[in-house]
Amino acid sequence: MDVAQNPGLFLGAVLAAAFRSGRDKVTLFADPPLEPILKWIECLLAAGRGRDERGFITIRDEPPGSGNVYSDDRLFVYLRGPGALDRRLADWIRTDIPVLVLETSPCPESIGEMLVQWQIGAAIAQHLQSVNPTHIDALQRSRAELQHILRRLERKGELPQGDPQWQGDGVQLRAASRRLKFTGDGLSEVADFVLTESHEAGGLGLRLFTPMSKTLQGKVRRLRHALRDQLGLFSLASSAEHDLGLDCGLKDVVYLILLVKPRKDEAIPGKNYTFGQLFEGQALSDLAAMKEYGSPVLYLYFDTQKRLSDFLLAMTEAAKARDSKNND
Repeated sequence: MDVAQNPGLFLGAVLAAAFRSGRDKVTLFADPPLEPILKWIECLLAAGRGRDERGFITIRDEPPGSGNVYSDDRLFVYLRGPGALDRRLADWIRTDIPVLVLETSPCPESIGEMLVQWQIGAAIAQHLQSVNPTHIDALQRSRAELQHILRRLERKGELPQGDPQWQGDGVQLRAASRRLKFTGDGLSEVADFVLTESHEAGGLGLRLFTPMSKTLQGKVRRLRHALRDQLGLFSLASSAEHDLGLDCGLKDVVYLILLVKPRKDEAIPGKNYTFGQLFEGQALSDLAAMKEYGSPVLYLYFDTQKRLSDFLLAMTEAAKARDSKNND
């Protein structure tokens, strides 16, 4: 069989070849009509990545940049419809970044064909990597911990909480993994500490527990842009609706769990706890799973979304300032 004539086999062969050449960071792009599919592809590729860190790191929603800001561990996948990224595409190719361009129409038939192609291609690539895509112990650990926390809430009406390791400016550092020791004072020092640890690790992962307004999404994008272009760091970002386990367990990523106190909280009918407590319980369960995995993680609690927005801005400005010092 000619592999080039079988879309699924071709995709699997490209993914496996990229991985074996050291390009384990699959960076996903799509034209606007096709963007929602990227989350499904991200989940498909990341499934099965375990404690041995074998498998792909999938990067989604990172702002596209010029070819010279990327390291040589990237493989780009571009779901091309109208061609909104064609100028970027030409630049990436000129700078020798491998780009898998998949011409895709938003019509149902084309989408269905593409989904089958990705299911086959991902399965082949994971088989060649000796990755079991059904091995999702981080996700299972997080869900089990959440059930334990909710049972405690039902009995005692409170969440397991210790004293904050640091607090000020409406922000609390509520927990951190053992290897992360923050001794500073002030939000700007927290931002500098996170950047220092992320630079040593190689990347930053954001897990946000708050409604994602367009303004907040913009702040996250600008931070990720600065991390990549100014400091050469890759970044991951996910919200509470995104199951843990798809981007967990990486030793070259410092994770930030960012929780905002809800402006209005209401009791869940038939339960002894509120929606806000459920949200916080989910953050705590993710924290427990990440710690068990050995992932470096910090848990920050904000009293308002503006505090979180200010923190993301401080991180962005600190990243730019570090780049300026390096260029002096």
